[in-house]
Amino acid sequence: MSTSRTTLKKRNINWMISYNNPTPIEFFRFIQPTHKSRAIQKYVKLLDQAIDFCEDQEKQSELRNLKKTANCNSDWNWWLVEKKAGSIRDEIHETNVEVQRELNATVRNGGKQKNNDNDEEGGSSNHYSVKDKNEEGGSSNNDSIEDKSEEGSTSNDDNADDKKEECNNDDNINEKEYVDEDKIIVHDILDCDISATQVEQDILKIYRSNFNDCPAMDLRLYSELSLSLDQKVQDDILHEVFDRIDNDYITDEIHNFLTDFFNADHGKQGWCESVRRIGVSEKDPELLQCTKELLKGTLGRFVKAFSLDALNPLRDVTILERPHLNQFIHPLIDNVLWIFASINYISGEISLQGKARIMADGAGYLNDVSNYQVVCMEGAKPGARNKKNVDDDKKNIKSMIQLFNNIIVSEASERRQVYTGLRVYGATAYKTELSLTMLDFRGTYRLFEVDRFSLPKDWVDMPNFVFMYEALIKWALCVRHTRENLIAQRKKRRMGRYSESRIAKKLTRLT
Repeated sequence: MSTSRTTLKKRNINWMISYNNPTPIEFFRFIQPTHKSRAIQKYVKLLDQAIDFCEDQEKQSELRNLKKTANCNSDWNWWLVEKKAGSIRDEIHETNVEVQRELNATVRNGGKQKNNDNDEEGGSSNHYSVKDKNEEGGSSNNDSIEDKSEEGSTSNDDNADDKKEECNNDDNINEKEYVDEDKIIVHDILDCDISATQVEQDILKIYRSNFNDCPAMDLRLYSELSLSLDQKVQDDILHEVFDRIDNDYITDEIHNFLTDFFNADHGKQGWCESVRRIGVSEKDPELLQCTKELLKGTLGRFVKAFSLDALNPLRDVTILERPHLNQFIHPLIDNVLWIFASINYISGEISLQGKARIMADGAGYLNDVSNYQVVCMEGAKPGARNKKNVDDDKKNIKSMIQLFNNIIVSEASERRQVYTGLRVYGATAYKTELSLTMLDFRGTYRLFEVDRFSLPKDWVDMPNFVFMYEALIKWALCVRHTRENLIAQRKKRRMGRYSESRIAKKLTRLT
């Protein structure tokens, strides 16, 4: 017995040293444990022993870093999901084999079925045993996996249709019956399976392993997570999310108009007249018309500030205090959201919708029957220290999560089909810089920065208005896309009672 234990211990240590990625979840896959505390204790102990025994300095350094970053609890939860899914797949496979045998036997018997109690009830005993076992052993976290076995049942067509209805989404979800077994999936916020690309799944694993303590997966360019990613992985996710936004939202007409307008030499006295002369033609494309309206509604206040020369408040924003937001930032957000997205933006101390009482410096309303808040804004006084900027950033992420949850809960409570492509939006202002963000949910909350810009401060900065307006328009068109799709989703058939009963339990953790 002692020799056997020594051999097993040696095997595990050798695996830890030789394996290219000895993370907790890979270790759990290797030893197939049954008890969490013992599995984690064994992993930590073996990792320490592997560090002591390892003679390769580079590998030893990798193991030491892994000891600092490994998240055993998160990996154990992921391992349980994998284990449950594997068990269900095996049971379904065995059931399908048995059903096929019975079918073959029926054909051989000339269409006569076996006489037994289960047949009189309308189903085979094996078929129902899978469903019953799933219902007894399943948890709310694995509802989506359990439902797969239900959908394999011909006697539960209504439930399958109901689940398919619950998970339906035009943007990024296929009905379950069309999802291949090897299709990569993640979970939406209500634990429904949604298809995912390989890079989305890869980044999700990295996040769960090393950054799971963060409230959201921060994929802004200078976040700790983004800086840790392999360049190809980061390029792939950026292409997936932003190719359409960057290429389609700022059309050639908009870019050429802004570039020509702000690079023209109007002189200090000529800019006021140039703003007045901006003409909106019915022949212009819709987005170009909106762009011209935006300039007419916002550019004038900058020109007025610049014309003050030495008294120009934007030259020294520390003297502006609160007017910095009220005179420049809020009007920009108000105009661009209304003109491009029909979002009604209100500034001031606004109470955000949701379970916690969170106040924001501004909020954008859907301007619809429900008037959901889909935008929240935080701004610091120009003279505030950098800590205020960091605090505002954290608060805005928390606010966006609350707005996201509020919409999901409200829609599901009304038995409307959940829009899993939902995004909510944020803006944070610090001194003269404005960051425009968006947040969605694919396995976890994901935060992206759509764009950022600094306010132009003087006449020499006139060409920089091109970047400012393109950033604002791009962000507002993202909001518009979400608004249109959310409203379209609400026009679909209401979810059935079976879907509602599943979702009711899951909503409690969001409220």
